[in-house]
Amino acid sequence: MATWQITHQFRTGQFQTDVTGYPIDFENNTIKVALITNAVTPDVSNAAHFYWGSTLNAAEVSGTNYTAGGFTLAVTVGAAGATVTVDSNDPTWAQSPTGFANAYHAVLYKDSGTPATSPVIAFNNISGPKGNVSGPLTLTTTTGLFTQTQA
Repeated sequence: MATWQITHQFRTGQFQTDVTGYPIDFENNTIKVALITNAVTPDVSNAAHFYWGSTLNAAEVSGTNYTAGGFTLAVTVGAAGATVTVDSNDPTWAQSPTGFANAYHAVLYKDSGTPATSPVIAFNNISGPKGNVSGPLTLTTTTGLFTQTQA
């Protein structure tokens, strides 16, 4: 799977308490990954894409075995030496002939329960169109969602 592109809002929000939805506690907040069509091209610096309840959720895929709002991740944070890794289970959407076949991007976000205040963490171009019509769709996170290494 391609690399997650972290939003500017997430980068600054982790250090500010006056930004709605931040900071994010990956192990105790609800973190989701949703799939969207090519109706929107996610942009890490576009303020209209900083929250799930913007133009992003309007472009969400739909179909059998896809839950609106996306897949809830079980996230872990670990440290080894100077590297911190944020990882999760691999989201999988089971195969269905009436599923979806139009996913182009994955959106990683914290679900606050209200789309307008659910901050987007990162985007991933999954080289669509992809779907679950002819088989299950799994987004593999074998090397973690992202890492941070102190120099």
